[in-house]
Amino acid sequence: MRAYAVLLILLASCAHYDATNAFIGLLLAQGTSSSTSISSVASQRRIFLSATTHNGNFGNIAAADALCNSDANRPATTSTYKAFLADAATRTACTSTLCVTNGILENVDWVLLANTTYYRANGTTPIFTTNAAAIATFPFTNSFTGTAAVFWIGTRGTPSDWQGSTANRCNFWADGTAGFQGGTGIGNSTSNTSIRNTAPNCNVLQSLLCVEQP
Repeated sequence: MRAYAVLLILLASCAHYDATNAFIGLLLAQGTSSSTSISSVASQRRIFLSATTHNGNFGNIAAADALCNSDANRPATTSTYKAFLADAATRTACTSTLCVTNGILENVDWVLLANTTYYRANGTTPIFTTNAAAIATFPFTNSFTGTAAVFWIGTRGTPSDWQGSTANRCNFWADGTAGFQGGTGIGNSTSNTSIRNTAPNCNVLQSLLCVEQP
C-alpha cells in the first residue's frame, strides 16, 4: 500500500511537470509569434505620391517634409513622412557611388532605412527592399506608383547612383525660377530612371514622393 501511494505521488508530480512545461512552451511560442509580427511590421514602410504639385522652391527640405505630412494622399497612419529629396548636402543617401566607401555612414538625414521593405500607399505592393546602406538596387520589384507621374527627387541616378546631384537641386530646393534645374524621377519605372528621369527648370510644377518614417 505504501509503495502504491508513493507511485501515485510520482505520477502526479510528472503530470504537473508536463503541464507546466506545456504552459511555458505555449507562452514562448506566443512570444516568438508576437516578436516576429512586431519585427515584420517594423520593417515595412510606405511611399506615396503627393496630390499637390510644387515648383522647385520649397524654402528648404524640411518645408517639403511638412508638405508631405499635410498632403491629401498621405495614408491614414500615425507615422510621419519625409520628402524623397536629395541635395548632396543636408539630405543625401551616399557621398560615393552606391555608398561603397562607408556604407550607411554616408547617409545624411536620409529618408530610407536599411534592410527595410517599402510599399506603395496601398500597403500591399512592394517597391523594393533596401540593403545595409539604405539604398535599393535596380530593377525594383515594382515601380513607385505604376503611373508616369513625375516628381522632384534630386539624385544622380546615372547609371545607378544614389548620390545627390550638385547641379540639379533647384539651388538647394529654394529656387522656383527657370534659372535653375531640378532632377526628377518617374513613377512607372523600375530602372535608374525612377530616381533620375529628366532635369527640368525649377519653375515647373511637379509632385513629391513621400516616405514613411519610424
